[in-house]
Amino acid sequence: MLHYLDYGTGILVGRSVKLRVSPIASLVVGVSVPVFWHIPYPFALAASSSGVEVLAVLTLTCSGILLGGILDSLTRKFKFYLLGLWMTGDTVLSTIFMTGGAYYTSRYIVTSPYSSSQLGFAGIAMFIFMNVTVVILIIKLLNDMFREELDKTEYHNV
Repeated sequence: MLHYLDYGTGILVGRSVKLRVSPIASLVVGVSVPVFWHIPYPFALAASSSGVEVLAVLTLTCSGILLGGILDSLTRKFKFYLLGLWMTGDTVLSTIFMTGGAYYTSRYIVTSPYSSSQLGFAGIAMFIFMNVTVVILIIKLLNDMFREELDKTEYHNV
């Protein structure tokens, strides 16, 4: 759950800071870093080594800043696409965790501190958190869309 906080904080900071970085590079780094840290071996390594966990926190926060810095320049359609990608990835990972997450446990990765039952609870928490977050984001996006339509209608009626 810490990864949500790191990445989400980065996105919020990035939205308020204007960086001079290529939008394509920001998008690639902003999406690939979280994917990397959720591959079984890096995931387990970060959980078993405090130094690697600090690296994970820093890179997740920085990649969130990069993505957050370009969000305003993306089309609504592309934002929905990114939301869909996140939902797909998070659903897959939470399902893997809820079904035992064997590839993330010490059964497959010696350094992993996780048991199947720990990952099961994490998967349930991830799934709930993701769905609550998605509902909030969709309400915000729809509210913005309706506000824009209302502004257009009021402008044309004047």
